[in-house]
Amino acid sequence: MSLGRGAVERMIHELAPRFWWGTVEQASPLRVRRDGSPAAPDATPDTLVAGLLVGDRVRCESYGRLVVVHGKAQ
Repeated sequence: MSLGRGAVERMIHELAPRFWWGTVEQASPLRVRRDGSPAAPDATPDTLVAGLLVGDRVRCESYGRLVVVHGKAQ
């Protein structure tokens, strides 16, 4: 099966890692609302940062459906 150029470009676009800022809406389980989104999704992101609190600004990376919190604004 051969994929057309448009299908390949969509796959690359969806799978490319993206960094973004968000706000912790709930600490346990962790919920992060992406800037510009009306609400945090029900999915719990992985995190490389301990001790996150509601209201913390965090830098996240999305890769496909995976979200990882990489850091917290000082």
